[in-house]
Order: sequence, then structure tokens, then C-alpha cells
Amino acid sequence: YEVSVESPEFKFCSAHFTAYPGFREKLHGHNYTVSVQLAGRLNSDGYVLDFGDLKRVLREECKSLHERVLLPTQSDVVKVLETGQQLSVTCEDGSNFSFPAGDCLLLPLAHTTAEEFASYFWGRLAER
Repeated sequence: YEVSVESPEFKFCSAHFTAYPGFREKLHGHNYTVSVQLAGRLNSDGYVLDFGDLKRVLREECKSLHERVLLPTQSDVVKVLETGQQLSVTCEDGSNFSFPAGDCLLLPLAHTTAEEFASYFWGRLAER
């Protein structure tokens, strides 16, 4: 069986930039919407999984990303240094950013792309 879970409440707005050797986007933002498709066997209770639990986790994950600057921690061209309550970000192209640490979320990604966000979400769902 395959089911999709979508809701207007599974949204977040965040800022990011993507960087590769020799290329860096300008810092910009997006409005993201998360949906999940699951496939599996029916449990004895007639469900593939408990949708209440899934929806709770999706709401929590979206809330943690909402109104944050999303920064990769596994990038080969972006370095993040935490000094007190401030994050200093240095890019291969020589650009530097400074953000209040509370405005950011460090993600275990190489790039802050929609595809890597999808992988991140799937990993977070699987953990919980």
C-alpha cells in the first residue's frame, strides 16, 4: 500500500545559499512545503503507520527549520565557526557572513539543496 501525507501546516520559510567549487549563490530564501509518500504493508490495525505520530514529527521538523538560515556542516567550500552566540561563515570564494547563532540551523549536509533537504527529512523521520 502507498499513502501520501500532505498538509498546509507542513511548511517552513528559510534562507540559504548553495556553494560548489568556483560557484556560490547569493543568500536568498524560499517557502518550502513538505510532503511524504510511504509504501508498506498494512499493520494488523489496518494502517501502514500511525499518521498522528508522522504528522507530529513533520510539524516539529518544519518548526525547527522555520525562519532560520540553513547552513551545511559537511561542505568542502563552506566553513562555519561558532564563537559565542555568533556564527562566522567563510566561503571558498572569499565571502564572509556573520549570523546570530540562534537564527541559524547547522545541518549535516554538503549542500543546502531541496534534494538534500529531502534526504535530511527522511533521515529525521526514520530516527523518530
